[in-house]
Amino acid sequence: MQQGSDSGRLKKNLGLATATSTVVGCVIGSGVFFKPQAIFTATGGAPGLGILAWLITGLISIAGALTFSEIAILIPETGGIPTYISRIYGAKLGFLAGWSQMVLFYPAMISALAVAFAQQAALFVGDAVIVPLAILVIFFIVFLNTLGSKIGGGIQILFTVCKMIPLILLTVFGFWKGTGNYPVFEPMIGEGLNPAVVMFAFEGWTSVGAIAGEMKKPARDLPIAIIGGVSIITGVYCIVNIAYLQVLPASELATLSAPASAVAIALFGDMGGRIVSVGIMISVFGACNGFIFSG
Repeated sequence: MQQGSDSGRLKKNLGLATATSTVVGCVIGSGVFFKPQAIFTATGGAPGLGILAWLITGLISIAGALTFSEIAILIPETGGIPTYISRIYGAKLGFLAGWSQMVLFYPAMISALAVAFAQQAALFVGDAVIVPLAILVIFFIVFLNTLGSKIGGGIQILFTVCKMIPLILLTVFGFWKGTGNYPVFEPMIGEGLNPAVVMFAFEGWTSVGAIAGEMKKPARDLPIAIIGGVSIITGVYCIVNIAYLQVLPASELATLSAPASAVAIALFGDMGGRIVSVGIMISVFGACNGFIFSG
């Protein structure tokens, strides 16, 4: 291909909103709705270390985001991590990174999110549709993204905004309607437990590096999107979990496979569980689109 030809070149039509929504959308999938069980189980039903785990993991992620954004500024090219590794450590390691992402990481994340979407939809249409619906969701999102990065980016912005609605409702009504009788920071850890707790990983925000070559101003917008997006995620996770604790104690959240639904039912009645299920579907669909869009 001639250097001067526009054929086959990526169009630089993505802005800060798309980049930020990719960071937030890829990370906030189903974890905020389900992970409180794992966190508070690890702390023996004690809320203090659970909230601290969300906060510390967020700060670690922000530190990683600062490093990642520096690299993104120096290498504002499409490809993300494989491209960075190729430029820094050589083509062989870059190829292996790209291969692992293509064969393992992206297919695993996309399929897991599609199944999570289908499992929530099964609450309305039955368990028989889980596998076919998961496959259909993947094909549908892939089709939408073949129409162009601008459309894929627009979908990402839309679903990132929509997925915040159930989280905002749970947070606002949790603080408003919750009894507030349950402790948030005490006790710090359950009796007889080792204080070394495996903290929740904020997976997915590095995917934004893959779309740098399609951004209008990657050197300016990528660092803002990465650091700002991870900061938003950290704030959302901490505030939402504190809101959960206004409604139900950590010891009870540790026993529930779907803590967000339990909180919604306590706040809004049986309809609340269904509302949260729809919110989870929207959230997971947006995350799945984020991984397909960037992948």
